[in-house]
Amino acid sequence: MSYEKIMLIMMVAIAFVACSTESDFDQATVSLDTSELTLRVGEVYQFHINYDSTDGVSPVCFWGVTTEEDETPIAEVDERGRLTAMTPGATTVRVGLSVEAGRFYLDPKLTATCRVTILP
Repeated sequence: MSYEKIMLIMMVAIAFVACSTESDFDQATVSLDTSELTLRVGEVYQFHINYDSTDGVSPVCFWGVTTEEDETPIAEVDERGRLTAMTPGATTVRVGLSVEAGRFYLDPKLTATCRVTILP
């Protein structure tokens, strides 16, 4: 058998094994320390992420706030998960994680939310 054929067979075998095994990343889970929260205007809350994976990769977090009543932001969350209540209303805080080693993309399976009510 020629060298080229041996190399081709080896590359196909490696690709098959790499594509057919389930990674630890596929089994990762994320949640927040609370799923519901009530704050008063001006109060601050620090979220904590519960991230469970056996791959040893530290996640990169992407935070966001969704306002339901109108376009006026009623709260803001910084890159470390620190939420500041600004005006009365209801919102949802969402965190998404990107954990693929060497690549950064947001996996929809690795998101968590918290329903926030802000009182006057």
